[in-house]
Amino acid sequence: MAYTSAKLGLHTDLNYYNYKPGVQMLHCIEQTKGEGGDNSLVDGFNAAHQLKEENPDAFRLLTTLKVAFCHFGIDYQKYIHKQRQNIIRLNDHGEIQSISYSDPTRASILDMPADQVQPFYDALKAFNTIMYLPRNCVRLKMAAG
Repeated sequence: MAYTSAKLGLHTDLNYYNYKPGVQMLHCIEQTKGEGGDNSLVDGFNAAHQLKEENPDAFRLLTTLKVAFCHFGIDYQKYIHKQRQNIIRLNDHGEIQSISYSDPTRASILDMPADQVQPFYDALKAFNTIMYLPRNCVRLKMAAG
């Protein structure tokens, strides 16, 4: 979906890597003159803190259940990148360390107990709802340059 005109929901990039950059920049070379082309930006740490306050069970699930993210294809050779991690990763002190959130790269098969699947999706939906709240989601159209 990236590099197309299709709508791309909120996500973090490179979740299928063991080590991902702490900062990523967007460069807009050319912007459409018509409708569309907006970016949606969210402070994921702030949204995770809100989830912890509003729905501690959902927060606990997203910090304890690991999911797989994968990306595969052919460049100069075939490749597959795969990594299992929490949606919300905590450090050794229980503080939020990173967010790994991407429906397009999240593997479709969940390797977790069957009784945790529905609660996991409910927790993911709760986090998604918080991120898309108008107070949390900033929409802007980048200028070329």
